[in-house]
Amino acid sequence: MRIPRHLIRLLALWVLVVGCHDSRRINPVDPALTPAVTGVAVSADDEAGVVFVEWSAYEGDMPFARYIVMRRQQGLVAEDTVAIIDEIATTRAIDTQAAPETDYEYRVITVNAAGFGASTVGFAVRSFRVLPVEIAQLTPDPSIGAITISWAPYGGGGFEAYEILRRTFAGETRSLARVDDVTQVSWVDTSAQPQTNYTYWLQTDVLGESLESATKDIFYTLTRPTLSLLASSDCACTDLEWSVFDGPRFSGYQVVRSVIGRSDTVVATISDLSATHYADSLLQGNTEYTYRIRVDTQWDGVEVDSEPRSGIFHELLEEILLPSVSDTEVQSLAIAIDDNGGRWVVSTLISSTTARIMRDGVRIHAPDGQARTLTHDRLGKPDRISPVRTHVVGDQLFGVVRQDRDSGDSVVVFSADADAGLLWVTPLIAAKPVDLYIDESITDMPTVLVVLDEDAVGYLIDPDTGEYVARWPEEGGRNAGTLESSLSRSEALPIQDNLFAAGFVPNSSGPLDAWFLLTPQRSANMSIGRVRSGIHIGGQSEVYDDGIGLGSGQLLNPLVLDLDRDRERLVVVESRGILQVLDASDRTVSKRRGITSLGTFGQGPGQFFVTPLTAVGVAVDGQGRIHVADAATDGGRVQVFAR
Repeated sequence: MRIPRHLIRLLALWVLVVGCHDSRRINPVDPALTPAVTGVAVSADDEAGVVFVEWSAYEGDMPFARYIVMRRQQGLVAEDTVAIIDEIATTRAIDTQAAPETDYEYRVITVNAAGFGASTVGFAVRSFRVLPVEIAQLTPDPSIGAITISWAPYGGGGFEAYEILRRTFAGETRSLARVDDVTQVSWVDTSAQPQTNYTYWLQTDVLGESLESATKDIFYTLTRPTLSLLASSDCACTDLEWSVFDGPRFSGYQVVRSVIGRSDTVVATISDLSATHYADSLLQGNTEYTYRIRVDTQWDGVEVDSEPRSGIFHELLEEILLPSVSDTEVQSLAIAIDDNGGRWVVSTLISSTTARIMRDGVRIHAPDGQARTLTHDRLGKPDRISPVRTHVVGDQLFGVVRQDRDSGDSVVVFSADADAGLLWVTPLIAAKPVDLYIDESITDMPTVLVVLDEDAVGYLIDPDTGEYVARWPEEGGRNAGTLESSLSRSEALPIQDNLFAAGFVPNSSGPLDAWFLLTPQRSANMSIGRVRSGIHIGGQSEVYDDGIGLGSGQLLNPLVLDLDRDRERLVVVESRGILQVLDASDRTVSKRRGITSLGTFGQGPGQFFVTPLTAVGVAVDGQGRIHVADAATDGGRVQVFAR
């Protein structure tokens, strides 16, 4: 049977209509079947140096194939693929290739099994910040001549290297080292030259970027040697001692000397590292020399100077030989300067042939050069005469000397002036004199000459007539206390076991206000104590040992002393024959400031002959010159040193 043509046409049309409806419902490129992911979040991690891209899982009808994460730098057209992820549950991508501090746009493409991709819109983000690694510390090491640069380790991603850079004050920049190990946190610069200004900084290379730290400056010096010195008149020289240089690249020492108003002079060059001493000789007196020890190094132009130290010794201006008496020798000496600048020298003489027979007694050398003798007729022929003490008021000399006799001791007090010579002689009984002075402050009494003995008892004498006035306290009494405990009861000054020397500078504050004592303290240490209570004879006295402090070994076995009229300097002769000149107004004497040493034991110019120990005297005149009397010749001599 033949089918009509119109039925065939209707059947074909129906099939076509039905077939077209089914194809449209499963179209693989239908966006409704493969939607883009949602919940996209983009963030930069500054610490890790990455960008995180996160989203929700795909929920479309078409089978899932992959995620593709794309990145585009804003302002550009080209895109980079950050990640391709085949797992539908993996919804996070990490961009480790992003450049720091760059504006990016990220999108996520979801691709179905048919290859159709659905993209999100772009999400903008500024990428992570990368902070430079800062220098933590610059540490110089003068012992090796190097500087250590230290820093904290870089903690981000994309590390490539550290680079250490240095610039000099002149502007020269130098790359010192490149360090590829991110965990290394220090580097030692052994090329750094001391005494040079340097600027350091650290460059951290990250992901092709060079991140520079802040700069740090440093100026380092090598360790200085420590210098000490002592100027001495006996050799017209200065002894220098210094500590050994402990730095690197030692080349040699230079001893540099300077004088105010003159250029520096290198007086010695020493190549021995272990050398620590030099004596600079042929110097001039009364000149302050300043010294430095300079260390030369193998670095070009690098020198290390010690702190400067200065010293001065006193020039010997004059040597006066006193006339002698035949067959006698000097046993003790005292020297005093009167208000007119006249020099009085008093010596005691004994026979050089029979030591226990007194021949000529006390010899007084007046400022006019005349010598007068208190013969044994006036003294009473003692077996031995003790040290003599003197005091001058105006142009009148007062003196006291103790006679040693088998029958007992006695004291002779005497006075003389430049015009009339010997004025009077007064004996005292049972006194052991320490010193004497004029006192105008004793209540209800005129001006008196006070002879103070080791019991702190005062014997008061009329200075015009020599008449004995009184004993203070009265007979049988004595002044006990600290003063007495500081004085030896065995012999008048100088006394080697206890009190070593004493001196008075009378003033309006009281008779004892400016009396300086040199007394031994614990062990072999010495100190100068000042009696400054200001009380009168007959009262309690206190000895202060803090008037001028002296450290151990600075003053050994002193014999006699004097103060200049301005009370600025204290001069002390000790048994080694050295005269110490101390700054009496400076309480830092214990640090050896203001101290000058003159002479040593000997009979030559600039030396002091202190045999016996009683045969030495010292005085400072109104011009500050120092007069020292000793027994270097038969009659004695006086040496005058400039201020």
